[in-house]
Amino acid sequence: MTHYDNPYRLFLPQSTPSKHRVFAITRDLEHGWDQLTAIASFNNRWEAVRLADALNELLAGAGLAEEFLTEALHDAPGPVRSEVQRVAEALRTETIETENPYLDALVRPSICGVMRFPLGPETQVAPATAADEDEDAAYDDYWGWITPRTAETLRTAGVVLSDDVVHDDLGGDRCLPDQLQGQGKQFRRRFAKRVDALVDDLRRGESPRPRCIAEEIALWMMLDDAEGMIGEPEIAPAGIEDLPASAHDFSFDDLRELLYQDHDFHYYFEPIGKETPLSTPITELFEPFLNPPPRNARRPSSTGLGS
Repeated sequence: MTHYDNPYRLFLPQSTPSKHRVFAITRDLEHGWDQLTAIASFNNRWEAVRLADALNELLAGAGLAEEFLTEALHDAPGPVRSEVQRVAEALRTETIETENPYLDALVRPSICGVMRFPLGPETQVAPATAADEDEDAAYDDYWGWITPRTAETLRTAGVVLSDDVVHDDLGGDRCLPDQLQGQGKQFRRRFAKRVDALVDDLRRGESPRPRCIAEEIALWMMLDDAEGMIGEPEIAPAGIEDLPASAHDFSFDDLRELLYQDHDFHYYFEPIGKETPLSTPITELFEPFLNPPPRNARRPSSTGLGS
């Protein structure tokens, strides 16, 4: 059995009307009980949420955790940076329990990835990972039109779509465009993986750039579903209010133009008829485009906590 000598179990944001703090749930290793310890205070709730999520990513061993933590501390006061670095060093060097019921109980998704998106075109600063994958990605015209709230709504729509397509009791075949129905469960699983790839882009803070026709179709469906979530509290993303608002939030019409090289894939949304036979073999829907290039299979991961 692995000996557990790291006292940190989970990090949580806590807000009052005047202050937003990050608390650590720590284990008293001598007595065996858990306790709350405040480690940072901020003026904005999203700053506290972002730091708590970054520390939880580090606690969970996510590949992007160090980048997320650096970004969360970018504008933090010196005393906060010093205290958090002390906590982070303990997470890096001490033995961490492989099973953590606190992390497993998280239901709100981490905002670290979507917080990489700017608040509008006038604040375009793409993350380093985008430049690593494609030097032109940092300068795409559409980058500034995906705001944190837009990205989180799209991500949530993708998570729901992926589940619905695979599971018959959630919709299954009926979730797909007319031209793609009746292809069988193996096709639906393959299509869901393309949805998952787009969701992972957003979770990491990267633009969802379609790499094949199937992803073009999936992203269009995600845009439609995300737009339908606006103003509907019962289906809106959990924690959407934790993200900073922007005048450019939910610019889905702009994204329908900016995220695509063309709209030839619209054919698959047409009703099936004698005059609209399937013109492209189903297997070709998954053939990769030459541009943008394939995703880097070795890119560091986000844990997807709470997703």
